[in-house]
Amino acid sequence: EKVLKLEEVRERKRYLLSLLEAKDEKIRSWAWDYILGWGAPESLITREDTKRLIKLLGSHQESWKELHRLVHRGVITRGEAELLLGFLSSPDERIRTEAWKNVGFLIDRGLVTVNEVREKREYFLSLLGSADEKVLQSVWGLDEPYYFKVPLVELVKRGILTVGEVKEKREYFLKLLASNDYTIRERGWINLPRLMEIGVITKEDAEFFLELLSSPDKTLRSEAWRHIYLLLPDILTLDKVRERKGYFFELLRENVWDDLSFLITKGIITKEDSKEFINLLTSPNERVRSWAWSNSGWLTQIG
Repeated sequence: EKVLKLEEVRERKRYLLSLLEAKDEKIRSWAWDYILGWGAPESLITREDTKRLIKLLGSHQESWKELHRLVHRGVITRGEAELLLGFLSSPDERIRTEAWKNVGFLIDRGLVTVNEVREKREYFLSLLGSADEKVLQSVWGLDEPYYFKVPLVELVKRGILTVGEVKEKREYFLKLLASNDYTIRERGWINLPRLMEIGVITKEDAEFFLELLSSPDKTLRSEAWRHIYLLLPDILTLDKVRERKGYFFELLRENVWDDLSFLITKGIITKEDSKEFINLLTSPNERVRSWAWSNSGWLTQIG
C-alpha cells in the first residue's frame, strides 16, 4: 500500500499552489519548477487551475519566464487569449512590458493574432516614454537577456507598429545614449543599427550625434567617436565629421587612440593634420608625449 494516496495529495494542492505566491522568490521559483517540471503528477493540475496559473503572470513579473513552459505543457491555449491580451494593457507597466516582449512567441504559437495585438498598440507606445527607468530600458531593448533583440523592432516588422509611431518616441532612446550608466549607453549603441535598419533613427537625428562628437563630457564624446563607424554615411556625412575632428584631437591627450586608424582610413584625418601629431610628440605632459611616441611608428606608415 502506498504511503500517500494521490487523492489525499490532490485534496491539499491548494497549499502547493499558494507557494506560487510565496514572499520568498526562491520558493516561488521552486513551486513553478515542481508544478511544470520535474515533480508534480500529470493529473495534479487540472483545467480549473489553469486560470489561476495564468493570472499569476499579472502579479509577479518573474512569472513570465515560465510562459514557454505553460504553453508547452498545454496549460495555456487559444482559449485563454482574452486573459493574455489583457496583460498587454496592464496598469502595472513592468507586467505590461513582459507581456509585450513575449508577443512574438504568443503569435507564433497561435495563441493571439496580429490584429488582436495591433488593437492594443497604444499601450506599448506609452511604454516607450515611461518614467520607470527599468521599463524604458527594457522596451528599447537594453535589458538582459534582450539587449541583442529590440522588442519594438519585432513589433514593427510584424506590422503591429508603424515606423512613424515609434519615431515620435525616439527622443527617449537618444537620451539613453547619454545616460550616466555606461552599460545602458553601450547597449544603446549596440541596438542603434537595428533602429536605423527600420528607419526609426535617420539623418534627421544628425544634430544629436554631432553634439555628442563635441560634447564637453569627454566620456560621452569618446564613446561617440568610438562608434562613428555606425553613423557613416547613413546618419552623418564625412564633411560634418571633419568639421569636428578638433574635438577628437583633444581626446588624444586622454589616450583615446584606438579609433584613429579608422578616421584616417575614412579620410577624416589626413596629412594636413600632421601638426596636431607633432605637437603631441613634443607635449610638456609626459604621459601624452609617451602615448604619441608609442603611436608614431604606424603613423609614419599609414595615410
